[in-house]
Amino acid sequence: MVILGERLKKARENSGLTLKKFSDSSKIAIKYIKYLEEGQYEKLPASVYIRGFFKKYEQILNLSAEELFKEYLAELEAKPIVQKPIQLKSSPKKRVLNITPKKIRWVIVIASAILVVGYLSYQFDFLIKSPKLILNYPAENIQIERSVINISGQTDVTAKLTINGQQVYIDKDGNFQQEINLSPGLNTLKIEAINRFGKKGEIIRQIIVK
Repeated sequence: MVILGERLKKARENSGLTLKKFSDSSKIAIKYIKYLEEGQYEKLPASVYIRGFFKKYEQILNLSAEELFKEYLAELEAKPIVQKPIQLKSSPKKRVLNITPKKIRWVIVIASAILVVGYLSYQFDFLIKSPKLILNYPAENIQIERSVINISGQTDVTAKLTINGQQVYIDKDGNFQQEINLSPGLNTLKIEAINRFGKKGEIIRQIIVK
């Protein structure tokens, strides 16, 4: 009994067509032609494509596409197709955090080092920066009619604040408020904040009392 593959190969060779020439004429990939001729049906695409292949055989080699397809189906049913076993992907292993006494010690050392560096940076900031000094009132170059003015503002809690040399109380939030007696005419106010490292912030206000 002549099987389908032998028939296809014999018809092609009798027409003097090599695999490449037949592939060029039929637009069927060489690998599919070989699979058909060798009976490796499990490597072929879906049946709808096989019908298309056989129509090319009919046009070029004068073979009946319908008969070829029937023979193909018959051999396909008679020949068990060996399917490759499906390999299930194993789920990635979860990494378990291994905590050892050595790692704990390193964490403590690093955390302590960060705290020390942060504290030193905070202290160094005091060494190179003047204390904060904000004056809410009065504004610059104002004129008033009263001989008493209420000065208010904010500074660092640890700073020493003076107004014209007179020390002023600072509350726990760094706020200060102080009444100052003025003389008629031009008055100069010197508000000064000094931190414990001797760094100084200063604001000058000139006020005219009418």
